[in-house]
Amino acid sequence: MWSSALPILLFHHTFSLSAGGQNTPVPGVRCPCLQVEDWRFPQTARCNITGFDLVQRFSLLKIPEVEKIRNSKGSVIVRLGKVEVSTPTQEVFPHGLPAELTMVFTLLLKKRTAQDQVHLLQVLDQQGEPQFSLDLNGTRRTLSLRWAAGGGAGQREDLIGCEFSGEGAGSLFDGRWHKAVLSLQVGVASLYVDCSSIETHPMGPRAELPQNGLTRLGISASTAAPAPLEVQQVMVYCNPAVGIQEVCCEIPGAWLFCWALCCIGQKQNGAAL
Repeated sequence: MWSSALPILLFHHTFSLSAGGQNTPVPGVRCPCLQVEDWRFPQTARCNITGFDLVQRFSLLKIPEVEKIRNSKGSVIVRLGKVEVSTPTQEVFPHGLPAELTMVFTLLLKKRTAQDQVHLLQVLDQQGEPQFSLDLNGTRRTLSLRWAAGGGAGQREDLIGCEFSGEGAGSLFDGRWHKAVLSLQVGVASLYVDCSSIETHPMGPRAELPQNGLTRLGISASTAAPAPLEVQQVMVYCNPAVGIQEVCCEIPGAWLFCWALCCIGQKQNGAAL
């Protein structure tokens, strides 16, 4: 069994304090500021958060074919699968992506999708070739990352990547809500599921993603059709540490951990007064 979520939450709360609570973007890449819901982060980690809310970037709440479901425990639930979700990359990431970042998905896989291979998020170049792909493989019960390798001198090489497996990654296919957080730093990629650390893998240099293609969300690899799944959150933060500071209050069964984290924050804030 993977590690308990409570120690992980406490660790990240301590980490944000030791880092001064600063969530600054990587220099050289312009990332927009994000307004985040108060319950998502400890108070010390809410300032200067930058990145991309892909639910907004894809205009999912404005697409008539995308069903929206009210949710008393978190963000609006968006049900995908009836229409392809794709947008020119320059509209999703207008100034590109930083070398270090965090991707966060709060999602539920439908039974049919959990048995398929799904391109959860994919960036294509102008010729339609993938330059980045985050994939769920229901047969292998894995989450894999592929990214165009940095070829140097403006040249591109084959895709590089890593695969996350085992009980933690496999839980994403059990038909329940989960939060998957992928933290990318120079030379390494780390996966967290439901605020628990799962695996870390080495990863080589990555190329800059092209701006003249498409970015797609939730596509079946076997049929190239939209994959049935539900999402509450799809975020890209311009900092490798921000996503793992998020709590998992929207995940059923996580209320005890959120309550504990909230109490810790209140006591520390009270002591500082």
